[in-house]
Amino acid sequence: MSEAPEIVRAWPATVWVTGPLSAVKVLQCAQAATPILARSRKTEVVRTGDWVAKRSRAPFGVGAIRLTAAPVRRRRGFEAARYLNARGVSVPAVAGYVEWSYFGVVVRNALVMEFLEGYEPIRDYEQSIAGDVSAAERLLDRLRDAVVSIDRARAYHSDLAVKNVMVRDDRIVFIDMDAVRIEYDQTDFDRQRNCVQLLDGFYDLWPERVRLTVGERIAREVEYPQKWIEDVMVGLGERIEKRRQFEELALSRINAYFQRIGRD
Repeated sequence: MSEAPEIVRAWPATVWVTGPLSAVKVLQCAQAATPILARSRKTEVVRTGDWVAKRSRAPFGVGAIRLTAAPVRRRRGFEAARYLNARGVSVPAVAGYVEWSYFGVVVRNALVMEFLEGYEPIRDYEQSIAGDVSAAERLLDRLRDAVVSIDRARAYHSDLAVKNVMVRDDRIVFIDMDAVRIEYDQTDFDRQRNCVQLLDGFYDLWPERVRLTVGERIAREVEYPQKWIEDVMVGLGERIEKRRQFEELALSRINAYFQRIGRD
């Protein structure tokens, strides 16, 4: 792990400082009002200059209970970012982390990290170089090396979907640190799952011989490479089929809804 962070208390917030920003700046980034770059049921991401904050959205009730009861889990992204940065894995720089608490109950938290200016999800980047097989091969070379670097750092990213793999000028950066486990030795199944997640993002963009460069490189880390690659292809087919079934079900429900309101 990198050098221990400075801890600054500014009630009701506690700020862990690890980068070039002061505690005041980290706190300002963490509680910025706009702009909101992304939002889910549990979290939202806001930008302040060169930094973004991913913070929880459920400040009270069950969300607060979960945050308070699981300090390791709520700080997972922060510790993972520090761990991977210290080991040279390509992830955003981390500036700090904030928790807001009242009388021992943690109601919100936020992780402040580098904003990836000019980066885009790997599928979007690959679509921009469509038709240039040599460029695709160079990119996939970098991708497989980046994936292996996580493994060799004794870590595991459980969600290597293309939305969490960002690219600029062929440089690969992984995001979503909450999905990372550290000081963890990957199994062959973990590697298989990651490879399926990645290939699912661009299996339709390139010939199979190009796509398989990712799997073949990762397969060097496993005990039985040929069987492992065969299992990856089976897993990819199953993932594609499940998504197709889900899309068909969603479409049928949408059509049924419009038919019903049309009759009304």
